[in-house]
Amino acid sequence: MTLKSAQTAKIGKQFKIMRVSLGLSEIQVSEKTYINEDYIKAIESGDYSIFPAKMFASKVF
Repeated sequence: MTLKSAQTAKIGKQFKIMRVSLGLSEIQVSEKTYINEDYIKAIESGDYSIFPAKMFASKVF
């Protein structure tokens, strides 16, 4: 199941821009938000196929 689109890529880009502007690494964001680092990477790349269910990815992000 592929969950990558222009919209998810745009959200991921905005997420990464904000993370970098705050001077945070992916690991730091993971520790502060309690979100798995692999999920942070997936969000930033716009590829939501790593999430356990489509509903989770589409409702949360």
